[in-house]
Amino acid sequence: MNKTIFLVRARASGKTTMERLLAEKLHYTFIDNDFNLYETTKQTVAEIVEKDG
Repeated sequence: MNKTIFLVRARASGKTTMERLLAEKLHYTFIDNDFNLYETTKQTVAEIVEKDG
């Protein structure tokens, strides 16, 4: 069975760091959603928030 964990916190609160550590500890695959979002939109999270709120 595949299991997925999402961490939800404010921007710049250390989610990516904690996600990487948690994935390593649990032997899960780490997927960087900020990177995936950039690949899809060609905008950073900060740019999207500035533009669209």
